[in-house]
Amino acid sequence: MGDILVPHRRQPSAVQIRIRRICHCVAACLQLELFRVYEYKVCNRKLRSIKKNTIARAK
Repeated sequence: MGDILVPHRRQPSAVQIRIRRICHCVAACLQLELFRVYEYKVCNRKLRSIKKNTIARAK
């Protein structure tokens, strides 16, 4: 019975490690997706302002 190892309380289990890896992966993917959406919105705003300025100058 002396050779049974009990994990230390602060030592993460394999499941916890796997969940953390998945969470980091998901977080990274979501961050990239949010960045793409943000860039799309910023580009659209810039295009709209350019179009408005062009139309205003033409008048």
